Amino acid sequence: MSGDVIGKSSKEKIISVNQIREILDMYNIGKKPLAKLLGWGETTVIRYLEGDIPTSEYTEKLQEIAESPMYYYRILMENQNKITNVAFKKSKKAVLEVMMRSKLHAATQYIINQTNAEINVRQIEYILYYSQILSLVFFGEEIFEEDAQLTYNQMPYLNLYEVLKKQGIRTIEMNPDKLSRNDKDILDCVHNACGWYGNKAFIAILSMERKATEDLIESLNSKILTKDCLRNVYGKMFGNFQIKRYQDFPKYLQQRLSQALGRDTLFSTNTYKEI
Repeated sequence: MSGDVIGKSSKEKIISVNQIREILDMYNIGKKPLAKLLGWGETTVIRYLEGDIPTSEYTEKLQEIAESPMYYYRILMENQNKITNVAFKKSKKAVLEVMMRSKLHAATQYIINQTNAEINVRQIEYILYYSQILSLVFFGEEIFEEDAQLTYNQMPYLNLYEVLKKQGIRTIEMNPDKLSRNDKDILDCVHNACGWYGNKAFIAILSMERKATEDLIESLNSKILTKDCLRNVYGKMFGNFQIKRYQDFPKYLQQRLSQALGRDTLFSTNTYKEI
C-alpha cells in the first residue's frame, strides 16, 4: 500500500501502519491484547497491520490512543480483566512512563494525587504557574521545561489546560522520583496557600500582576512568558512585597488580594472562599 497508509479516501481520517506499530511499542502491548482491550475481534489489529482498512470509528479510536496516553490508561485500567496479568502489568508500566515523561505532567499529577482529584483545572494551572515562579526566583532553576503564555483565558499552560479539560482529572500512580524533594516542597507550599482562595480571587490577583508582565512582554514582542522573564518580573514584585523566601508566598497572595480589592486589611477565610 502506497505510503504505508490505511484509509478509504483522501477525505477520511487515515492512520498509518507505522502509527499502529508505534502504539504497540509505546504502550508495550501485543496485537491481540490491544484488540481485546478495545473489545474488538482478536485478530483485528493483526489484519490492520497486514493492510485491511479500519472503519472510521476504529480509526478514530486508534488515533486517540496514539495521541493521548491518559485515554489509553483509562482503557487499560477499565478492561484489565480482558488480558493476562503479565500483559497488563507490562503495559501499565509503559503507559505510566509515557505519561510522566514530561515534568509538567508529573507535577500536574502530583497535585491531582495530593488533592485526591478534588481540584479543578484552573486551580491546577495557578499552582503550576506560581510554583514555577517561586523555584525560578528563589532557587534559580525551573521545575519543568515548558514556558508559560499570556492567554485569553489566563491559562498559562494552554495545551495542558485543553488536555485536562478533555481527559478529566483523576488520580493515577506515578513514580515519586520524577520530582525532587524541593519540587514537591514548593508545590505543596503553593497548593496549601492557594487552597484558601477561589478562582475569582486568582483572576483578580493575576489582573493586578498582568500590567507589569504585559509591559515587559510588549517590549519583547511576544506572548511567551520565558523563564528569564518570570524570574525578573516576579523577583521585583516579591521584593516590593518583602517576600524573601518561597515560604512567604501566602503573604504575597494576601497582600495582592487586598490590593486588588482596594483594601489594606486582610480578609477572613470565608471571604477568600467566596471571592
